[in-house]
Amino acid sequence: MNISPINIYKYNNKSFKANDRWVHNAAGSPIFKTTTYFFRDDIDWKKLINFLCTKYKNTEKINVLNHACSNGMEPYSFVMQFLHSKPKDAKKFLPITAKDIDKDNIYAATSGHCGASMYDQRRAQEFLDYTLWDYVDWQKSSNPNNDMILSPKQFVKDQIIFSQGNIFNDIDNLPPKNNVILCRNMWLYLNSQEQDMLLRKLSDKLDATSTVVLGIYDFLNNYKLKLDFDYYGFKEDIPYVFSKNC
Repeated sequence: MNISPINIYKYNNKSFKANDRWVHNAAGSPIFKTTTYFFRDDIDWKKLINFLCTKYKNTEKINVLNHACSNGMEPYSFVMQFLHSKPKDAKKFLPITAKDIDKDNIYAATSGHCGASMYDQRRAQEFLDYTLWDYVDWQKSSNPNNDMILSPKQFVKDQIIFSQGNIFNDIDNLPPKNNVILCRNMWLYLNSQEQDMLLRKLSDKLDATSTVVLGIYDFLNNYKLKLDFDYYGFKEDIPYVFSKNC
């Protein structure tokens, strides 16, 4: 994966009606897929929010950065779960910053029109204790691949600052403490050298006050990555959620 020259990317889907498109480089070769959906089920969102509130119960402000945010459904899920589960604690975590290396993803995320399936709706309802319609509006979808459009309400959108960015650069600009970094299901698109570079940057920048959240596909056929996290001083607190040992 070429991570530096962002401007070489070509975009093969301008409709943003689906959340499952390939992004190609200038030569036409696929480099990553934008797969995402609300409350992606490789992590327990309620457990994640509870963990963060416990870890940072004595901290006044936490910086939350969501990289590889795709069309925004993951940061929207994070915000909705926080507002629903821990509204009193949400203020010190919000707003969050969400970035993606692909400018079309950011355009789609800012629009907030998210194609969804009936399964997406059902899963979101379960995590939000059947209060989904307090947080999103329903629209009919013209895309046969989607059953509906779920658009986060303005008060949800107001809690996310979207922008284009490269995680390899952004890590250098993080505050020294109290960071929560979601960089989920993107490591499979990095080669081994890039994975090691990113992990080393995270290890050098972060201390025990920070948290890194990954996803199931980061470790698919890549058991070495978990060993590398251990080598660089990270421990797994709950599934796919890591903190520095010191």
